Amino acid sequence: MINEKFNITHIVYITIIFIAGFFVTMDEKFSFRSFLKRDVNFALLFMTILSLYNIFTKKTIIDLGYWNATIWIALLTTLFTLPSHFLVLKEYKTVNLKKIAVLILIGIIGIIGYLASNKAFEQSVGLSSVIISLPFSMVMAFVFSLFAPRLLEKHTFKVYLIRFTAAAIMFYCALKIS
Repeated sequence: MINEKFNITHIVYITIIFIAGFFVTMDEKFSFRSFLKRDVNFALLFMTILSLYNIFTKKTIIDLGYWNATIWIALLTTLFTLPSHFLVLKEYKTVNLKKIAVLILIGIIGIIGYLASNKAFEQSVGLSSVIISLPFSMVMAFVFSLFAPRLLEKHTFKVYLIRFTAAAIMFYCALKIS
């Protein structure tokens, strides 16, 4: 379907990535029960949905071409999310010029990221997914734990060391797969 071939070595690397995923979610208790929490299960569900999205994005790019797929995906996403705008109509009264400027900046950054990720998915879904989603979000969570611990989470340095080591192993395996 997505024209990516896997041999036994790739399957071993994928298994290592999966096992390292347990360590990326560890907390101070270092219990595998932390992996079974509701929040982690939601994250797994959304990562599964994101993986399916990435796979179908590549399939669409193969079938329609990069620009055609990008435009249609953006257009259909906008149409499907349009009804949600009506849920927040009363919030539009609180929008001022400064907030609009920030939204425009977020939109521009989002468009650049969207175009770049689609171009990456055109080449390799697996590697692109790992590169796009894992390292930057972990670094940002660590930075926020230092400067704004109430915003996300606060763990010991040992926990972050284990998480980053597991993430590095996952990243290495993803590079070996590509």
